[in-house]
Amino acid sequence: MRDSFLRLIRWVRRRSLWILSAAALTLLFLAASSDLIIREQTAEVYRISVILDEADDDSYQNFRRGVERAALELHADVSFMTLYQRGDGREQAELMLREQADGAEALLVPVIDKESVASLLVSQTLHIPVIFLRGDMVIQNNFSSANVNSNYYQLGQLTGQAVLRRLAESRGAKKVFYLSGGRPYGSGERFLEGVDSVLKEAGCTAEPLVRAANETEILRIRALEELEDGTGAVLVAADPGSLVRAARYREQFSEENAAILGLYGPGTGMEALEYLEKGTVDGLCITDDFAEGYLAVRTAVEHIGHHTSPMESVTLEGHYIEKQDLDEGSYEKILYPME
Repeated sequence: MRDSFLRLIRWVRRRSLWILSAAALTLLFLAASSDLIIREQTAEVYRISVILDEADDDSYQNFRRGVERAALELHADVSFMTLYQRGDGREQAELMLREQADGAEALLVPVIDKESVASLLVSQTLHIPVIFLRGDMVIQNNFSSANVNSNYYQLGQLTGQAVLRRLAESRGAKKVFYLSGGRPYGSGERFLEGVDSVLKEAGCTAEPLVRAANETEILRIRALEELEDGTGAVLVAADPGSLVRAARYREQFSEENAAILGLYGPGTGMEALEYLEKGTVDGLCITDDFAEGYLAVRTAVEHIGHHTSPMESVTLEGHYIEKQDLDEGSYEKILYPME
């Protein structure tokens, strides 16, 4: 019996290296094939919904690129949708609640109707982070929101100064018309406030809004018939869509519209830039839309799951440009961002 036990011990010693190797291989196999031992870490995906107010993709082209770039880097699943009726605050509020119910963890929305959106947040009916674009929101007792936009009031002031220069050059011209596709809101409202501040200080006032929903008939009736006295006028668009529609009209009726002495407004889309290059648009206010989209997504991700951070605002720099700035290529990085 004792001899058998000794033989077993000697056998185990001789084969101990083989036994240990087999055990190590077994452990390695289990580690590689089973997440019970080593769990593979997967990045969390953040669901973000973007509700735009402009159906024209040209107006949001660079913004979309910035959003998509940030989504790729920050593991965000971003979906885009557009209002059926531009400037419809009620539809926007309904979409925001619907997206929240469908599982969105944050929303990116332009400021349209401040009161309706503020009531949703303050009442906690809407309880996910909302990043407001192109217009400032100030909400009391709410800690899940932020503003990401440009200084549209300052851009309006720069435009107002350009308008005054054009009026001085034209001497006889005394009228200024504001163009909008409807009631100005958000960035358009702040932009016109900036223009107005400069004009009023110089003793110049703007005429009531001309609805530029149709680039031919409405402008032709409301603008040209108002200018029968021959003094001429400068047109200032509140938003990119109205600017482009007015530029189409001005180009189409170039022989009849000598009364239009200048056309100004905001825009970064290709059509607006082409009209600036042609001289159909005299001055353009541009914003860094790529940076706006990127920062909006980053801010949304930072706010998801956190409800104790104070409401913050990120303001980007904008620029007023004319045709010579395009020729010099001074703002190519903003207008044609590389992804």
